[in-house]
Amino acid sequence: ITVNDTGAPNITCPADISVSSTAASRSVTHAAATCDDNVDCSVSSATALTATYTTGTTTTVTYTATDGTASRDVTCSFTITVTDTASPEITCPTAENASPAIGDNGLATIGYGSASGSDNVAFTISKTGADSGDQVGIGTYNIVFTASDGVNTNASCTLQIVVGDNQGPSLTCPSDKVIDTDADSNAVASPTWSAATASDNSGESLTP
Repeated sequence: ITVNDTGAPNITCPADISVSSTAASRSVTHAAATCDDNVDCSVSSATALTATYTTGTTTTVTYTATDGTASRDVTCSFTITVTDTASPEITCPTAENASPAIGDNGLATIGYGSASGSDNVAFTISKTGADSGDQVGIGTYNIVFTASDGVNTNASCTLQIVVGDNQGPSLTCPSDKVIDTDADSNAVASPTWSAATASDNSGESLTP
């Protein structure tokens, strides 16, 4: 009497695993899958029981159960997710205040460098506000830099640039005049002169 095994083994994987990390990666240990059959069976996986996983990623782990007949091998899978819980760090560039020059219609060219940042995963830096090299009027300007690593953890810093009027107006008077009277004027003269002119770096129209 020959009794043949015609049934595939049963396989059970562990539940999905989710861990947090504030570093670039984290070591995670998982339990092996289990199998049962009416004959001996075994499980195997290409993933080690303990391995290092990159923060911010989800890895699928697959196990295979076999009872010696490859055509009846069965598999199961579960995931290992390492979640980033660390916010980026960001540093704003140094403020470079400015002042308009006379003749520039009250506009000054602002300039500043780039923000810098760091994080345990890849991140990007975005900016809102006036660009370096823009011409702007007298006032206070806030430029906000934001570092984002794509997992809802952000950090921001604000660069404040002040464009001030730190120059007084310029006044130009007409040239001195000497007026002679003649014998018929009874020593009375009617002098005329050009008006003084004024200018300012604010671009405002000034009347002397």
